[in-house]
Amino acid sequence: MIRVYTAADPADAQLVCDLLNDRGLKAVVQGEALWAARGEIPAGPTTAPSVWVNEPDIDRARALIAEYEGRSKEQPPAWKCAKCGEKVEGQFSACWKCGAKRPPA
Repeated sequence: MIRVYTAADPADAQLVCDLLNDRGLKAVVQGEALWAARGEIPAGPTTAPSVWVNEPDIDRARALIAEYEGRSKEQPPAWKCAKCGEKVEGQFSACWKCGAKRPPA
């Protein structure tokens, strides 16, 4: 198997692994046990959780991961609450200050 993704944390690794498995690729997470030792051993790509696939699936896996990374960085634009005027980050559907729902787009 070949490493195709080095994750920020075990949850991120599992999310990518599940994405690849759902698309028909055999993917596994490795290194998640080392995550608990961070701070006591030098950090680096060998101590971070990572996702591995079979060699014939590398190109397809990398394409799916690139799509995932592009989509995960996209954030909806911030919006202004019509009720209290507070600026709210785009990923939220209700105002944090007054609870008013986000207006329809």
